[in-house]
Amino acid sequence: MVNFYKKLDKDHKGLFILAVIDIVVFLLLLPLAFLHEDSGFKWLSVSMGWLLGSIAQLIAYGSIIFFSSIILNPNIKSNGLKAVAPLTFFLRFALYIIVLAVSAICTFKKDIFGGFDLFNFWSCAVPLVFLSFYTMGAKLIELKNVGASPKEEIKEEK
Repeated sequence: MVNFYKKLDKDHKGLFILAVIDIVVFLLLLPLAFLHEDSGFKWLSVSMGWLLGSIAQLIAYGSIIFFSSIILNPNIKSNGLKAVAPLTFFLRFALYIIVLAVSAICTFKKDIFGGFDLFNFWSCAVPLVFLSFYTMGAKLIELKNVGASPKEEIKEEK
């Protein structure tokens, strides 16, 4: 597993880290399914909401990686792919809206789906919000590392 991680580029390492975090949190939330439902709250919906949000998060991050590599790659001559890339920005938000709408209906208006309440809205929203913080943090760390490297090169030249 470590060798697999070392072979990945920095973007795919980020995707791998997100997937590992999502799986670990899902496995930590899964025992909630065995709690009693005396209050009428379905505890399984917490872990399944996390799973739905995590899948949407990984799809969104994967599309960011894929289409940013297309836009930033000067070797790709196809304007069609470069024209479709900004459209994925709106498709990601459509994915967020669909996932959050389904989980909100399951949490707050179960009667619309005939009592189907497998996804919790709040646990579904957390991975999607976490993606924003993760990408900002990863970019800040990258900028910090990029900013530090020219100084080190100057010191080495002296």
